[in-house]
Amino acid sequence: RSNWKFRVFSRWMPHNERFVRGGDIVQLFHAEADSLLSFGGSSSPDAQGRVYLCPKTDQEEALALCSLWRIEKEEVFDGSILTFGGGCRLRHLATNQYLAVRQV
Repeated sequence: RSNWKFRVFSRWMPHNERFVRGGDIVQLFHAEADSLLSFGGSSSPDAQGRVYLCPKTDQEEALALCSLWRIEKEEVFDGSILTFGGGCRLRHLATNQYLAVRQV
């Protein structure tokens, strides 16, 4: 079990407050580390950036751009609600780089 929480930056819709949709902008917050999942590096497709946990501070707004991610469903323009087991990906808002998981 993990302690990751989503902070959604999208237009509020009263009947959808518990759901995340394709196209929503989110911050991923790790409660135990009190940190945001962030990306730093180049926006060039050939360059590799670095994903890291950035400690949350009172100046969170200053960190916002490096820690904002867009949720994309398998069909990029699908803005429907994400379902359990449905595929999605995270694209870094500032650089358009995708978050990838690789075995080291």
